[in-house]
Amino acid sequence: MFSKVYPIRDDDSRDSFQKGAPYYVDGPRMHEFLKELNEKSFSLYDIFTVGESFHPSEEDAREYVRESNGELDAIFSFGHLDSDNIGGKKFFPKPFDLRQFKKGFFEPQRAAFGEGWNTLVLENHDNPRSVNRFSIDVSKYRYEAATMLATVMYMGYGTPFIYMGQEVGLTNCDFHDIDEMKDPVSHFVYELMTGMGMPKWLAFRFIKYGARDHSRVPIAWDDSVNGGFNKGHAPWQCVNPLYSKINVKKDLESPKSVYRFYQKLLRIRKKHEEAVWGKTQEYNHENRRIIAYSRTYQGKRLFICANFSKRTTIYKLPDDVKKYKVILNNYDVLGRKGQKVRLRPYQAVVLRY
Repeated sequence: MFSKVYPIRDDDSRDSFQKGAPYYVDGPRMHEFLKELNEKSFSLYDIFTVGESFHPSEEDAREYVRESNGELDAIFSFGHLDSDNIGGKKFFPKPFDLRQFKKGFFEPQRAAFGEGWNTLVLENHDNPRSVNRFSIDVSKYRYEAATMLATVMYMGYGTPFIYMGQEVGLTNCDFHDIDEMKDPVSHFVYELMTGMGMPKWLAFRFIKYGARDHSRVPIAWDDSVNGGFNKGHAPWQCVNPLYSKINVKKDLESPKSVYRFYQKLLRIRKKHEEAVWGKTQEYNHENRRIIAYSRTYQGKRLFICANFSKRTTIYKLPDDVKKYKVILNNYDVLGRKGQKVRLRPYQAVVLRY
């Protein structure tokens, strides 16, 4: 749905790509259109509505989901996914910034609480696999990273959205050349780069970093031909060459199953009201390794903390987090001494107190 700004003009903004966003994103009649759509359609059914917008302003984002406005139940928030690329341009990497991740993750929760609803998104069809992002050492800590990211994301305020394969920790595909990629955007940007004189090998390296193709290859169900996706016919896109090592069947049979961990995590959301309705409070925003927050509802509290690095890190719990019970941990044990906990690489815990 668009609400255009008239008269229609060319986008002459000083950016590497002119998308025309100033002339249709959060347009002048967008709220009017959504209210009408809700009144004549959405509100007539027992449904949940979620919208996707192109980086709406904070004010517009809040208005879209404000319950009293009668527009949408929620919108997708992707700000945290810009924390490892330059200016939201996913093909151009930068050192991962945990503080930027926190900002993009927590701000929508704070804005929606008490007025609307939020979404919790880690992967989708437009992004690479999460275990290959955020400076994660996926070759050594795939299970730990996948379960840490799930804990951090899905203990937040909002509805979890889980993308296919994410729940078994699927990784990026090791494409060998641009012809193995099918996404038109990958080809368009590759041709744009090479057309401006960039060497093909370098252009492909950039594309491979942020390509949407990674999340669009056939799901690897087992270690049979084509990962069990079919009986041998060539699928629309190559199968991830790691399919014999990383697939659904192998994960379900593993003592360190990402899927089984997701089940434990979602059971907590179903069992504990504070995991759904609780207010989110962030702690230690400036910490470059640890992400920590609490969820509070009717006197019940959860505390979530995770190590976003491959280095063991000591973290001091807030003074009020005492007499707690560890209800979720992606390691066998949590090292603790007084108010300090010892978080191993990509370790995440949920404490109830």
